[in-house]
Amino acid sequence: MENGNLFLALAGGLLSLLFAYVPKLKDWYNTKDAASKQLFMLGLLAVITAATGLLSCANVVTSFLPVYACDQVGLISLLEAFGFAVIGNQAAYGATNYIKQ
Repeated sequence: MENGNLFLALAGGLLSLLFAYVPKLKDWYNTKDAASKQLFMLGLLAVITAATGLLSCANVVTSFLPVYACDQVGLISLLEAFGFAVIGNQAAYGATNYIKQ
């Protein structure tokens, strides 16, 4: 797995854990219906992925963030990383819901 894919997969998992265990976030998030939760999480993952790509293209904090080329290949890599972010998010969500039961 490329560094960018791993970075965003971990970010997706961390995001799920934050909304499962941080008290005020958890309370706010649990008031939403299932569809709203899914769309909200997907939107946050899209924002994180887009921000990662934009910061990479602008050469900002490249020592911490993965580096994506600012071309078609970079965009495809970024979309692939978004898929890994969704997978990481859903894996963490499934694991935390299994533990809660």
